[in-house]
Amino acid sequence: MNGIEIANLYEEMDMSIAGTYGKAIETQDGGYQNKIMCTSFQSSVLDKKGSDCGSKLYYEFLLTDDNYKDFLYRYVKDSNGQLVVLNDDNKSKFIGKIVKMRSPLYCKGDKLCNKCMGDYYYKMGSHNVGLLTTEIGGIILNKSMKSFHDSTVHLKKINIDDYISS
Repeated sequence: MNGIEIANLYEEMDMSIAGTYGKAIETQDGGYQNKIMCTSFQSSVLDKKGSDCGSKLYYEFLLTDDNYKDFLYRYVKDSNGQLVVLNDDNKSKFIGKIVKMRSPLYCKGDKLCNKCMGDYYYKMGSHNVGLLTTEIGGIILNKSMKSFHDSTVHLKKINIDDYISS
């Protein structure tokens, strides 16, 4: 409110330069990480609808009311050992149980087969699924850039007795 004291002028001026440098470098790093992801996954494409590489490996996990939406339209084994698409109509058969789900991690095909990837990307009309990683990189980059504009001071209560031993 009263301005900057002469003794603190150097520190104040240095902070604006340090902030700009950090912003530029972190933005550059985020962009570079995004390029690495695109390069790494650009060849990840879907095989034709209905394809099945025949993998016998499954990702096993507990399906709950909280996480089932993350796995909608993926292929899971039902109680008869058949692959079925997990959807809103049949979710109640699987919630609360350990589910065996096909996963692109275990896909044996040259392209990612329908059974390992599920139906979600086919419904979206995305064939080059590897290029969708740009969305992840963009989110990371935007969060990094937004953090520079947050000047909120976060306070935390501490009990000094927790840090002093007698």
